[in-house]
Amino acid sequence: CGSSDSSSNAGSGGTMASGATGGSNAAGAAGHAGGAGAAGSGGAAGSGGAAATGGNASGGAGGSGAGGVAGSAGTGGSPLDDWLVQFGSDRADTLDWLRTDPQGNVLVAGTSGDSIAGEGVFGLADVFIQKRAPNGDLLWSDRVGSPYTDHAVGLEVGDDGQSYLVYDQSPEAFLQVRDEAGAITNTLPLDRFTQVNGYTRAASGRHVIQGTAADGPVVELYDSSGGYLWRYSLPGAARIKHAAASQKGDVYVIGNIAGEALPGSTPSAYSQYFVVKLDPSGNVVASRQYGAAMSNRSVGSAAIDPDGNVYALVNVTDQLPNYYDVYLTQPALDGTTSWSEHVTDTLDFVPKRLAFEAGRVIVSYNSLIEEPSGALHTDCEVQLWTPAGKLDSSRKLGTDMGDLADGYLSDQSLFIAGVTFGAFPSFTQLGQGDAFIARFGR
Repeated sequence: CGSSDSSSNAGSGGTMASGATGGSNAAGAAGHAGGAGAAGSGGAAGSGGAAATGGNASGGAGGSGAGGVAGSAGTGGSPLDDWLVQFGSDRADTLDWLRTDPQGNVLVAGTSGDSIAGEGVFGLADVFIQKRAPNGDLLWSDRVGSPYTDHAVGLEVGDDGQSYLVYDQSPEAFLQVRDEAGAITNTLPLDRFTQVNGYTRAASGRHVIQGTAADGPVVELYDSSGGYLWRYSLPGAARIKHAAASQKGDVYVIGNIAGEALPGSTPSAYSQYFVVKLDPSGNVVASRQYGAAMSNRSVGSAAIDPDGNVYALVNVTDQLPNYYDVYLTQPALDGTTSWSEHVTDTLDFVPKRLAFEAGRVIVSYNSLIEEPSGALHTDCEVQLWTPAGKLDSSRKLGTDMGDLADGYLSDQSLFIAGVTFGAFPSFTQLGQGDAFIARFGR
């Protein structure tokens, strides 16, 4: 399918690989196993892994022979032209996070089963981090890992271009800081957790980290230098879905709970979701659970805007057969909702990431597609909503073999990034699942 638009275990990094030439107007193709780079639109084919220029977009750079490494996209056209790059190893790769810096460079992180751009390999699955220029050129690539399976928990970028990567190597986890050139400047062990599963960075530079500890689910706040400030603990039955800080420094915690209750709320046998507001010192300002009789209500994902407004994708199920609904909701801390819009009532539509970026609420989901042959696969779709709950626009992207991705928004660009099990036009499938990034102008 194409694109459519409607209105020690400390995990030291391996050898850093420099980016090959290229980014593309229509995405120059990735090379494979050191073979010839495929032609970009209007460009000559690369030979022996070298990028070939010409036309409005160049051919893609060929990959290295080790592990079927993907080359970067070819250069050409304006840095703000649409582009797409598919890359990976000969094993399973996923792209889990994308951020942009003030210069429009793109940083991504995910998990890879083998070397992507010539970096060393540590274990069964390592965490990779890459930086690409605004036109998709690979600037640098590195990876961290243990002998086992590691996960990229979160990625943030500061106004100074520094990147902050949290990765989990259960039972250990780390917050790693890199400068603009990709050099590691600090690695902070998050040794107060047994598992880390969420990370956001506040406008003040403080780090909000969620996970589990020996006594249950917790949220911790660290200062901009990584110094521990405080911890907020929840009942054992709670499951944190998102924790983030507002512009004022208040921290909001959103999640689900059943059979227990937060202080001031009533337990229910049915699933309820909750919102807790903490002041910058970690004191509870407000706490609210949301539920209904004979009905399960749970948050699939959530987001916070700079003013402290909460947005949640709420799943509603009851005892009736096949009763399933998803609502995009703005819950208020007085127990009401500022607005609620119905999103779907079918399991063919699976919401994933929810975020507030560049003034819009972003809903990412996978939709089940049936081909004329009867074959089924998933495509990626991203919806942009206004803060008042009005659908602004949507875009769909995918191959004919299945894709899982999320949407990310900057002032000038919409990105769709994730994993594909097929091949986009001008690209070749490299492994069991390839990472991809697509950039579209707003």
